[in-house]
Amino acid sequence: MLAAALWPLVAYIIPHYQLGTAYGVAQAVQNLGLAVITMYAGMIVDNGGYLMLELFFLSWLCLALLVSILIWIYDATHTGILNMTPAQREEFERNKLVAQEREKLLASGSMSDITPQDLLQPQSDFHIRNRYLSRIGASLPTHLMTYKKYSYRPLR
Repeated sequence: MLAAALWPLVAYIIPHYQLGTAYGVAQAVQNLGLAVITMYAGMIVDNGGYLMLELFFLSWLCLALLVSILIWIYDATHTGILNMTPAQREEFERNKLVAQEREKLLASGSMSDITPQDLLQPQSDFHIRNRYLSRIGASLPTHLMTYKKYSYRPLR
């Protein structure tokens, strides 16, 4: 039952481009476990009886419970994505994408003197031309600076 409960979590943990591989590996590990444990369970019954077999399965159940608790604690101390509601998960993903886009914008060398909020504003031809002139070091006349909230300064 633990394996069936963990299958949906793969989609939340693994990136989308690796989901096929992740599900394939999970299926292979589960099938290997089913094959090996079945043979081992037969050996336990032959040598020790059904009480030993129940203790064997009980030990695996305790291990599964321990791993589930560890996963829950790890998730609670990090992102908490496994216990989020769909709305919370959607907001988390949206914030994550915004942060990644901001990092890309701030990391680009040619755009290092503007903020991400400036990029969200519509830019006219006039604005683009004045920005270019300020970048090449040409001073702009004050009557052409209609966008007072932007800082036009030459690059060093």
